[in-house]
Amino acid sequence: GLEDEETSIEAIKRGASDYLVKGSDSFGSVLYRTILYALERKKSGEALRLSEINFRNIINKSPDAVIVTDEAGIILFANPAVEAVFGWNCEGLLGKVFEHPVQAGLTGEIELMRKCGGKAAAEMHVVETVWQGKTARLVSLRDITQQKADQEKMAKYRDNLKALVRERTEKVDAEKELLSVTFSSMGDGVIVVDHEKKIILFNRVAEVLAGWEFEQVQDRELDDLFRVADERTRERLESTVDKVLRSGKAELGGDFEVLLAMDGREHPISS
Repeated sequence: GLEDEETSIEAIKRGASDYLVKGSDSFGSVLYRTILYALERKKSGEALRLSEINFRNIINKSPDAVIVTDEAGIILFANPAVEAVFGWNCEGLLGKVFEHPVQAGLTGEIELMRKCGGKAAAEMHVVETVWQGKTARLVSLRDITQQKADQEKMAKYRDNLKALVRERTEKVDAEKELLSVTFSSMGDGVIVVDHEKKIILFNRVAEVLAGWEFEQVQDRELDDLFRVADERTRERLESTVDKVLRSGKAELGGDFEVLLAMDGREHPISS
């Protein structure tokens, strides 16, 4: 009757694999289905057990420390790397609350205390998993203490290098400023060029004689601006600088060599 059907439904809810209505002649077929279900359930249970064994084997062989906790953070399992890396006794950790949040999907750097008392930096990753049929958290911990120490050492090295470069630059700038002041106070026109004959210093007397402002000629090649000519023929001559570079000796301007300024004036030269 109705009560039998209600009882059967409740039995199914509580885990029964099937039910048999009183007075029916289907006992054989129900028994057959029940046996098949029991066999399938046994296979599933065995597969689950083997899966958990494989899972444990993988975790135990991981070089990273791995901890399994429940949703409240209580430690259910710790692999051998936990003890090897951080010195914690695996058995002693079971049942204790992990000291950091274990929210699924959490990733970041944390600080842990080693058993010996020293501090360790670890990269933590938390994922949701199933442990012994219940929702759990798998916490992977990678020791990055040495990596952090190397990074800090490299950062300190870079800072020291920047400070040294800044000190040397300031020293060079100061020497350059002193040289510039010295040049500016000289009574002779002085032009300083680099190995490519680009102008790097140009004192005030040279500006007056040549008719150029230093800002106009800085970093420009000397040959483009410094014109030496024979005052008689107006023919352009080899510059005194080129003569010095070619001979390696000090050179004086010739008797008829003049510097042609941009304003058209002419000045006898020496070098």
